[in-house]
Amino acid sequence: FLNAATEDNLRITNWISDICSDSSGNIWIVAPAQGVFRYRDGKLFHYYITHRDNYNSQNPECICVRSNGEVWIGTNRAGLYLYDQNSDSFTQHLADKYGRTLKHENIFSICEYGDGLALAIHEGELKKYDIRCNELTTIHAPGVHYSVLRDVVCYDGELWTATQNGLFIINETENRVVHITEDPMKPYGLSDNGVSVIYRDPDGGTWIGTLFGGVNYTSGQTFFFEKYAPNGKYELSSKRIRELAEDKAGRIWIGTEDAGINLLDTRSGTIKPVEKNRFHQYNCTNSLGMLVNED
Repeated sequence: FLNAATEDNLRITNWISDICSDSSGNIWIVAPAQGVFRYRDGKLFHYYITHRDNYNSQNPECICVRSNGEVWIGTNRAGLYLYDQNSDSFTQHLADKYGRTLKHENIFSICEYGDGLALAIHEGELKKYDIRCNELTTIHAPGVHYSVLRDVVCYDGELWTATQNGLFIINETENRVVHITEDPMKPYGLSDNGVSVIYRDPDGGTWIGTLFGGVNYTSGQTFFFEKYAPNGKYELSSKRIRELAEDKAGRIWIGTEDAGINLLDTRSGTIKPVEKNRFHQYNCTNSLGMLVNED
């Protein structure tokens, strides 16, 4: 899709913050400086979302495809947007029925959470939006708020939240919050407090990328972490991790901020850098978004 153009000859020429696919065969690409793109069957479509003249202050940031097929976009200072397939357009959701607004919030990450969405506000609170009730509330987890939220995912009803102050695992049903912080010399601590991305594989293992400590892995049975970093037992090309994805062979693709992409074979434990010429003319030193295409 990087070579594709819309009917107006618009191409993806700027950095990409998020990318995902839906069950209808669409690939959704969020390019904050350009808008949102949809790629399907060799055709590229473009949506400005917010007004094009406001992109310096209001721009799309992240995307979530819910299990029912709904496509939601989180923005900086413009709330949420829901895609309408019938009209091929987006509808803004800025405030709830009580007037609580997302107008000045930078929604850095969103995920499906129960009947709605969990919203990681970059330098603010962790919130949830009940779509059916049109209600926006703050999640009760005092330690997580205002700690530079970078990623949020929901596993088995629990919210795993990546922050500048470590990893938070929040169970609202049981009113329980687990906070895991940096302790690189011990197996039950992270290699770095700055958590950037979280991914759970089909076997229940959880991979945690950090800003300055490489990748941490836990099998899901305990919080015992294996650590993958430069000059470690499992050597990566960089300690600055931005993206994690898995292909159908069970290999973990690790996108770094400054040293390209690493490919981890989970069976053998070997890690190899992905050759840049596999991506032809594109510079893949800094990986900000990644989607594994099984084709």
